[in-house]
Amino acid sequence: MCEHPLRSPAHGNRLSPVTYDLPSFRILPYLFMQPRLFLALGLLVLASPAFAQPIVITGPGDETLDMTMVESGSQTFTMTVIQGEAQQSVGNGESSVTIDEERGVIEAVRSMDVMGQKMADTTRAAWPSLAALAHRSENMQRTLAFDIADGQLVGEHRPQSGEAASFEMALDAPVFDSAWMGMLIETLPLADGYAATIPAYEYEEGTMNAFTYSVDVLGQEKLTREGQAPTDAWLVQVSRDSEGGEVVNYYLAKDSHDILRIMLEPQPGLTVLVDFTNV
Repeated sequence: MCEHPLRSPAHGNRLSPVTYDLPSFRILPYLFMQPRLFLALGLLVLASPAFAQPIVITGPGDETLDMTMVESGSQTFTMTVIQGEAQQSVGNGESSVTIDEERGVIEAVRSMDVMGQKMADTTRAAWPSLAALAHRSENMQRTLAFDIADGQLVGEHRPQSGEAASFEMALDAPVFDSAWMGMLIETLPLADGYAATIPAYEYEEGTMNAFTYSVDVLGQEKLTREGQAPTDAWLVQVSRDSEGGEVVNYYLAKDSHDILRIMLEPQPGLTVLVDFTNV
């Protein structure tokens, strides 16, 4: 939790301090990521149309995924907290994706500063299947590392204060790391009413757990961002199947499927926007 004053954009006056949960490093991806970028996400309830029967993504290498939508590149991003008419910039960062076709590996590297707190995240997966290979993540609460080889997942979780805890598990088949969720959405054949489910592993309660993520296209919007031309975008809602599961909204460019914005509500009345710019 962090206490931080918000300012009214219209008048610049300092408002009463408000307390809110800072994003962790899970949805930046990514974040992309990512979703593994935000802590204590609340449920964001949106009216949504009736969806067709969801397409089931079975796992790495699924033929539904269009990997031609993915390429090496870099982005910068900013994070803004909004409460009523008040808003405050609370963080910024950068991310890069590198595809090594010769080695058959894709790597995403992300770094972020949230109100002076540094975060870093590196993930590797097999290319072009996106089967998880390795993950290294560090934020204000903990460090997390795991590797997958020969059907075994072996990792370590170390809280900021306390003893490191090791974990391991046998895998029957290649799996997705939830940190690649943003990229997986980019590879889907998005359309009005499109729906899909994606299985992915995520660290929780002392070990890696398998979850199912529901992906629903809520519609199309003309996304307007400060300093940039309006962009035609898909609004895609992603939710996790567990109790209290997170709900995150992605805005993706209609043509390239690049992630333009991630939006969520960590607590009622508080909105977090993460805006991305290709560099």
